[in-house]
Amino acid sequence: MDKGNNRISIKINGNEQLIEETSKNTEKIQSKSSNLQEESLAPLKANEEIAAAKEDKEEFDWVLPTYEEVENDRTSNIVQIEDVRNKPKKTPYMSLVKQKGKGVNRRNPSGIKALFISIILAVIVGLGLGAMILNLISDVEDIPASVNNGQPSLPVNSSGKENEEAEPGQATPTTSLELPPIKAAAVQLGKFTTKESANSVVEGAKGTGFPATAIEADGFYFVFIGIGLDKGKLSTIDKSYEEKVGDDPWPKEYIIEGGSFTNVNEKDANYVDGSHKLFMELLGISSSAFETNSISEEQWSNATKVYDQVKGQDVEGLSEPLKSYSIQLSSAFDHLKSFQQSKEQAVLWKSQQSLLDALYYFQQWKNGLS
Repeated sequence: MDKGNNRISIKINGNEQLIEETSKNTEKIQSKSSNLQEESLAPLKANEEIAAAKEDKEEFDWVLPTYEEVENDRTSNIVQIEDVRNKPKKTPYMSLVKQKGKGVNRRNPSGIKALFISIILAVIVGLGLGAMILNLISDVEDIPASVNNGQPSLPVNSSGKENEEAEPGQATPTTSLELPPIKAAAVQLGKFTTKESANSVVEGAKGTGFPATAIEADGFYFVFIGIGLDKGKLSTIDKSYEEKVGDDPWPKEYIIEGGSFTNVNEKDANYVDGSHKLFMELLGISSSAFETNSISEEQWSNATKVYDQVKGQDVEGLSEPLKSYSIQLSSAFDHLKSFQQSKEQAVLWKSQQSLLDALYYFQQWKNGLS
């Protein structure tokens, strides 16, 4: 073996073996290795001498590591505990996801506080705007609603124009009024303490084809299905309802008390004074027509004269109930005129409905007087 390359050559075919030491530090290791090799190779020499006759001599080299290489290899496999402790750990993917999730869901106290303040400010602003709107609405007068639940709706005036109101700053002229009583007769179907109950009965009567209305007076609601001047002239209406429906109504006197009133709309006072006679004429004609199935020439002539006088009056500026009252009087007159020509009972029943509606609006107007 050459010293330069630190090699050991061993001749197994009987030649001498040369072991050259290149370092004093490896002397003991190589000596022990040589002795062990001689002992372990002794059995092999016999075999090699037998094989030497058949084969040429064989030569091979063993390359042993140096002491420095052995030490380096031994120390390279030692892992320092400090290195293991300080070695950064790999973070699993799911851990990263959770950490990111925590960062996203983490509540920000300052953000919640800002949101809470924004909500409070929004509520305060909303309440302020609501109060402002309510103040504006309170300054607007309510428009009278139509009468529902069995009651006729309020129509426009006879001229077909919308109801005109006094200009701002212009007061409606008022006057005193001596109102005569209205003495009539009616076929009563019931007397109720609530408007809802009365209207329910009104709808039921109308559903069977009969006229009906609910009149409010003295804290009660009276349901009528017929009207006239004399309760003796209403027996036909009474019997017709009993035969068809099965209920037994009863004719009774009905009086709308008159009296002295102040601060009455001047146009209302003038119209009531002229229309009172027309209303009484139409009541008498309609109720008696159920008994005779006709209208006499004298009755119709008198009614026509009164109607022409009332028709010429200006209804603009009347209070809402009296406007509707005037419309129902004109409707009753037209139905009776049609009955005089055709003698159809259906038209006569329509005149009863118009007269009941006229009574309803007149009573409503009377209830508003002071």
